[in-house]
Amino acid sequence: MTFVKLKAYFIRIDARTNAALHNAVAEIVDLFSRQECSSYLSAACDGIN
Repeated sequence: MTFVKLKAYFIRIDARTNAALHNAVAEIVDLFSRQECSSYLSAACDGIN
């Protein structure tokens, strides 16, 4: 779900310059809750030792 949200966001904002992309990345933090980030990172790190 996280990747889908990111992809949809980047398509929607249509950033064409470095500055626009930088601003978009800075705004991403508002898209995800703390719990959603924690769950994503926990799942991504499963099996990594």
